[in-house]
Amino acid sequence: MAYLPLQDNGCTNFVDQFGNCAPTHELQSDHPAIGAGDCSGIPVIPGQTTQPPVDIVSEDQRGQARVQCDAGSFESTAVSMEGPPGTANEVAPLDLIASQTPDYLWESVVSSPATSYYFLWIENENGVVYNRWYTAADVSCPVAGPSTVCSINPGYAVGGDLSFYIQAYNGYTGPGGGYGAWSSGMSFTNGSPANPGRPSLLSPIGSGVGADTDYTWNYLADATWYQLWVQDDAGTYAYRWYTSAQLGCSSPGSLCTTSGLPTPHTTGFSGVNRHWYVRAYNGTGGNDLYGIWSYGETYTP
Repeated sequence: MAYLPLQDNGCTNFVDQFGNCAPTHELQSDHPAIGAGDCSGIPVIPGQTTQPPVDIVSEDQRGQARVQCDAGSFESTAVSMEGPPGTANEVAPLDLIASQTPDYLWESVVSSPATSYYFLWIENENGVVYNRWYTAADVSCPVAGPSTVCSINPGYAVGGDLSFYIQAYNGYTGPGGGYGAWSSGMSFTNGSPANPGRPSLLSPIGSGVGADTDYTWNYLADATWYQLWVQDDAGTYAYRWYTSAQLGCSSPGSLCTTSGLPTPHTTGFSGVNRHWYVRAYNGTGGNDLYGIWSYGETYTP
């Protein structure tokens, strides 16, 4: 009976999380064909089989006599199935919803190493309004096993025309690292006013700044209030709230400034640096919609 030379198992019956060919064994070139295993199938990810049974042949492509099949300890080497996680698929919320604080659902990502974290990103027409890492346990997703649905309710009110995205992480240290690709996104709306976006800080920045400096940042659509936060190197902080009218930034193109207004009291702060941040708030119609904090800036009085 004639047989074709044995080859690496290729894509006979295993496809990885990206839908690609995922060979699980490769033939060695420096060992004789002895001590073959039974090739009955070796599970790498629960519920999936990697190496299918292989027919007995008399000789492999190296001219070595064959005993049984292609997965013997001296005849083949397991190919690592480790890699970055795949892409999550969103489930909900979708289209028009009633809640400002919905549950966010997506399909878990099965990977090796097991997916250990998920990053939730929510944005509206003004930009990002919420983002945070969650452990697999936080979102009720198993770290191993077949795919299931992950779920989290951040308890954070959102409004406007919204979309959310998911990124998975599994700690893989090989090429590409442990971060999966971003999901394609899912859009929804609840008919509420929108959360403001992220402020861009303009001044003060750098050294030689007066102790009683004014603070300036950009106007944001849908912002009715702004919170200014200042802290020292040790974490001692002070903050103050202002309306957009007080800051003179109620229309596009205007700048928000504390000129002529009281600022957070920094008396008693230690260290040489002051770090400041701003976030916006939309209270239109009795809503309670916060924007995300700005990136910080630093100055030295």
